[in-house]
Amino acid sequence: MLAAAGAALSIGLPATAAAGATRARAALSAVPMATSLTTTLGTWASVPMGRLGQPLNTFWQLFLVPAHGHRWADHAGQLAVADNGGLLMAGAGGRSLVVAVRPSDQLRFSAVVSTTDGRSWGPVPPLNGTVASLATGADGSDVALVRGPGGQAAVLASSGGNAWRTLLSGTAWGRRGAGRRCAPEALTAVAVLAPGTPVVGTACTRPGTTGVFVAHGKLWAPFGGAHLGGRADGSVVQVLSLRAGGGVVSALFAMGTGRASRLAEGWGRVHGPWRLSAPLAMAPHGSLVSVGPAPRGGEFVLYRVGRTGLRLAVVDGPGRRWRSLPPPPAGTATVAFPGPGVVEALAAHGSTMTVWRLGGTPAHWAPVQRLHVDILYGSSNLR
Repeated sequence: MLAAAGAALSIGLPATAAAGATRARAALSAVPMATSLTTTLGTWASVPMGRLGQPLNTFWQLFLVPAHGHRWADHAGQLAVADNGGLLMAGAGGRSLVVAVRPSDQLRFSAVVSTTDGRSWGPVPPLNGTVASLATGADGSDVALVRGPGGQAAVLASSGGNAWRTLLSGTAWGRRGAGRRCAPEALTAVAVLAPGTPVVGTACTRPGTTGVFVAHGKLWAPFGGAHLGGRADGSVVQVLSLRAGGGVVSALFAMGTGRASRLAEGWGRVHGPWRLSAPLAMAPHGSLVSVGPAPRGGEFVLYRVGRTGLRLAVVDGPGRRWRSLPPPPAGTATVAFPGPGVVEALAAHGSTMTVWRLGGTPAHWAPVQRLHVDILYGSSNLR
């Protein structure tokens, strides 16, 4: 689980022998919280700022660049809750954005708020525990993956901001029925298919299986086929993130173990096999910094090589290869795509965020905006 200090996350998946020759146990990874997404209001980004080595002096900011605009502004103060633990975002439907604020310091629950205009925010019932993944559907339904004090994970759903109800808890369900092909070790991600159909991602202990399941009433069935095919190459597979729209689910898969670990983006429908991107092999000991949606239904991956070197790769669609973009500036927490052909890197240093834009020939990063954020070090960031 990503610490509030905003540390990068290793995706190495060392496996050890488990009961039975067909099972392996992976060291679980979680997707970084820093990310960006685009809604009808514009493009949002969640970025950790402050003293990132000190959890209580790390303050997560929520930035927005309006549609048809070009200047980013900070909206974190409108959340009115301590945000040292991190922010998770989801956007779809009539509500432009839903944000879960993870616990920190004395906070023992995850606060949840939503907005339709980017100015006024309304509360959604809080969640008892730490939100690991959040999704919202076009019909206003929300789904959250929550880890409780004992580490047990559960998937909960809410309709129209009403009370949350538990859909799925733990992984015992995966030892029977359709889940046996995967034998999930953990729940890892959630998404919502229209109309309000939950989808969950898992970490499988049986190699080569996808670990993506869709709800059918009270039952769960594999989504898009149970197996990834040749590109999985008999590897343990973990779902890092999920998105859904137009009847299609896209998933970021981590495959393989140790230095051989690699990423692939997959696109699937209820019926039919998964369509995978070419694999992205990060350098040994590479660590994820940020992942998120890219134009044309694609995905971006920002990762660190060694202690300081950043790399940025984007995949545009099924069957495509990852495109390597010029390495973003030092301190980049995430990247965003606020307009056609526009790629921006958001780099934080203390209380200053610099927005860099990719352009020119040859392509290079140039600063286009600097924002200063008032940070009260030693406070709980309750503003």
